[in-house]
Amino acid sequence: MIRLPSRIIISFFLIALGWQATTSAEEAEDPNFNLQLTALTNKVRDYNLRVKAMNELVVLDSNRAFPVLASILKDSTDNQPIRYLAAQKLVQINHTLAINSLQKILDNQKEDTFARRTAMAQLIAASESDMRHRILDILNDPTEDPAMRQYALGIFSQWEDPRKVAKLRNFVVSKTETLSMRTNALFTLESIKDLDFVSHSIHQFLNDKNEDEDLRKNCVIIAQRINDDGSVPIMAIIAKDKHEPSSLRQLAIMTLARVGNGAVLEDLEAIFKQEFDETISRELKDTISSIKQREKNRNT
Repeated sequence: MIRLPSRIIISFFLIALGWQATTSAEEAEDPNFNLQLTALTNKVRDYNLRVKAMNELVVLDSNRAFPVLASILKDSTDNQPIRYLAAQKLVQINHTLAINSLQKILDNQKEDTFARRTAMAQLIAASESDMRHRILDILNDPTEDPAMRQYALGIFSQWEDPRKVAKLRNFVVSKTETLSMRTNALFTLESIKDLDFVSHSIHQFLNDKNEDEDLRKNCVIIAQRINDDGSVPIMAIIAKDKHEPSSLRQLAIMTLARVGNGAVLEDLEAIFKQEFDETISRELKDTISSIKQREKNRNT
């Protein structure tokens, strides 16, 4: 067995001790960092104080702050404004690493909707052109979270895209789509003034008793907004038909008070004489009065 001189052994011991001391110093957590970390992760703490702590954390050690912020973004129990701000900070700290992390969140359907929507927003802000295909993928995926598809539809609707009108029209007419997708697509087409298609669609839906009741109600609302004369006789038919849902009949009658004309006045008076529902009778009476007054004003 080789025995080293005691002087060498002591030297090695001192070197090792010095290395350990240095390592421990490097690994020792900054008390101020821990203080700010505690302040940030305390969910019941005042929002502004948490924001201040987040900013301090990033200044003290952005590398250590990064996973903390990523965890906050993914925490569905945390305050949403804090989570959104955390996502923004991620991009500021390390753009490349943040983009990679946000893409993983967006692609993981097990993540909560807010985290995925926030990831989508940040990715679009970073590079809208890179996200166009991803947005379309989400729109075209019936297995996607409906809320994510709604969010994607809203973003897609704001873009200048030659496929936009055709895509929105397909959503409107597809009975396999969710009510919210169909309705929002119809509202968007109204907002971009595709009124011939909108008018044709609302006539078709109002005439179809097999269509979703809420979709038909929204069609009544759109008809009033765009002042669609073609919907007036259809709404009069709905008002007369006692097999229609009472809420739809009532909405149609109330809308006729604003857009109805003399051409449906006689029909409404006949309906009023045969109506036994007190609420609908009252609405009919008010609508008939409104139309008569409007026609009188028009002729004077």
